[in-house]
Amino acid sequence: MTVAIFEDFERTYELLRECLIGYTIRNNMELNILSFRDINAETTFEKYANSISIALISLNTGRNLEIGRKMALINPFCIICFYSDKDWKLSSVLHTRLYDFVKWETDEIIQDDFDNIMDMLITASIQSKAVFSHHSRSQMFYLPVKDIVYFQSDLKYVKIILCTDYKFRLNESKSDAVLLYTKLSSIETELSEQGLLVQFLRIHQSFLVNMKYIVGVNRQKRTVQLTTGEELPVSESCYKNTLRVLQEYYL
Repeated sequence: MTVAIFEDFERTYELLRECLIGYTIRNNMELNILSFRDINAETTFEKYANSISIALISLNTGRNLEIGRKMALINPFCIICFYSDKDWKLSSVLHTRLYDFVKWETDEIIQDDFDNIMDMLITASIQSKAVFSHHSRSQMFYLPVKDIVYFQSDLKYVKIILCTDYKFRLNESKSDAVLLYTKLSSIETELSEQGLLVQFLRIHQSFLVNMKYIVGVNRQKRTVQLTTGEELPVSESCYKNTLRVLQEYYL
């Protein structure tokens, strides 16, 4: 598991790094620690973004807010925790889909408090690695939930649209989609039985979307906007519930 620290101030970075090392020793675990501490972090981090499980991002430097926004777009399943030595109006960072905000004094971070926060962040990261399994007479698939963007009903089939980073080998060719010989309602039942349905939202008779990939709602067009750049229609019957569920999910 990789933890990235975005912090310009040397003293705060050293404190966080010491706490992380102490945490790994006490829990007998391995963590890969990446640090981004200079003005070039906004561009250099993108090369590593998809490998980062947890991002600790300082808001004591204004540009890190943009890093959080980019991280949420590039790697929707990265667990983002902002921190600062002062209070923040959290509405300004909600678009990054932060998991938590912590107020830390820059010259003193209590190890026990840090350990409790890391326990929570690591649990959330592990949960994001859930796998959806589908079995039928002719098919058997195991797909990471984090790589499923949405399910789309297509006549007798359900098409699973996968994120571009996930390469699924089928008949010796690479594809960003998988076809299942089933109904969308059956997929909902399977997700529910596997405890995974909470991650997905039915926005239309034909679409079941992973909420981690939803970045906005266009009220005029009645569509949801995805991190992939796609817009999917929201049906009249699903519109109110879509707004309600998304508000509860992100706030």
